[in-house]
Amino acid sequence: MFKRVEMDIRNLNRTWPGRSNGSLCEQTCYAFMRLIEQEQVDLVIDLHEAELEYPVIGTIVAHQKALRVAALASMTLTAEEFRIGMEISPVALHGLSH
Repeated sequence: MFKRVEMDIRNLNRTWPGRSNGSLCEQTCYAFMRLIEQEQVDLVIDLHEAELEYPVIGTIVAHQKALRVAALASMTLTAEEFRIGMEISPVALHGLSH
């Protein structure tokens, strides 16, 4: 088991999919997951900020199975003057979009 850094424990992106008995942030993620399952949601889009040192600012990071949707979203938004790139989420990097 690894020890979470204080900054990450308050980051929804780092505590997904959450724990029922975890921190407030983990409980929030857990509640989101239960709602998604209960309502039988087919698609969830995670929109959140990136820290400046990350190279994926202004980028859609997509699962391999969602590349067509991500590419269409990127092209559509860019055509509307909201430039946004697209990157494939690495398979081994669980947490980005896996």
